Amino acid sequence: MAIDTLASPNTTAVERENIRKYVSKCQEKHPDVINNPSSSGGVEVISFSPNLIKTINLLCIYGSLERFSLDLDKRQKLLNLLSRYKSYDYLFLNSTGGDVDTWLSISEVLYDRVDSVVVDRICISSCANYPFLIADKKIVLRNSLVIWHGGPIIHDMSESKILGLGKQKNIEFTRELANRTLFLYSKLNVNTQLLEHTAEKSLGLIEKNYFEKSNLESPTVFTGYALKPNILKNCYYINGINNIDMWYPASYEQVYRLAQSRSKSLQPLQTPKVLAGNSCTYEKKIIPMQMKKDAAKFHSNKLKNENIEYKFKSGDTIFALSRKYCIDQKELMKLNNLDDPKTIAVNTIIDIPQDRCLK
Repeated sequence: MAIDTLASPNTTAVERENIRKYVSKCQEKHPDVINNPSSSGGVEVISFSPNLIKTINLLCIYGSLERFSLDLDKRQKLLNLLSRYKSYDYLFLNSTGGDVDTWLSISEVLYDRVDSVVVDRICISSCANYPFLIADKKIVLRNSLVIWHGGPIIHDMSESKILGLGKQKNIEFTRELANRTLFLYSKLNVNTQLLEHTAEKSLGLIEKNYFEKSNLESPTVFTGYALKPNILKNCYYINGINNIDMWYPASYEQVYRLAQSRSKSLQPLQTPKVLAGNSCTYEKKIIPMQMKKDAAKFHSNKLKNENIEYKFKSGDTIFALSRKYCIDQKELMKLNNLDDPKTIAVNTIIDIPQDRCLK
């Protein structure tokens, strides 16, 4: 199976070769996704030790993950598994996205655990909205695309409409997703207008000129936006973005042709109209600090409602409890606002997340 190469002098020759090997491991696990990234696919953790000193953890997320959206028990077991690893060296993505709740839940667990994210061929919708954003270093392999088309955000708690989405069947559930998204984006310092702007899919001047010059009929429905690296970095404040590690086509024509080669149903745009002239001169909606606090409070209450209360007994240790309940020791300390695990008094009530362990 041919592997697309990296156009990245920023990465060393050794790292480029390693990435080629690693992406092959993911592709071997999910060969069906290579030709159809909308297939269910799955999640694989691959750990190995190239030497006696270091263990490499690879995480492959390929396909729509439909099985985890339809079966909540399977999803919880997946989240339990992901939370057992303190860090992942590389997260490989190949997906057209899927259920927002599933992808957001995965990204909440992976936050602050992933060193580098690598896009293999395609990453659209929830794949772009969540896991693509969480790593400090982002690598997009040659002939690969990342495409956004909106998502759940909110700028005013009194709003009845959730921005970035079309029809909303369950407004309260959608509001919960919007709050969780805001909380995650706040931690990542990402501008949530990324989701608002990419939800408005209308033909711009660059795209219009391409279809007219090529004598092609303009599509009536577009997939979303394959945004340029400088737009992601300068307008939406996404970190780990540069023009070297993140491969990008030289023109809109190449963007469109590449998308069509992946799937005839992929019809991306390049730049939202609000970013006329590739500048960031639109009216930026700064998320008020109170909004961030409200989102954090919502997130904290949600976690608290899912916790069990454990009374600390003589002989207990935070380390032992973290092992027993399958939660990272630092996470357990942070959840309970504890500074020193050795100074916890007997009968202290400890909040512990439920159902973290695999059954």
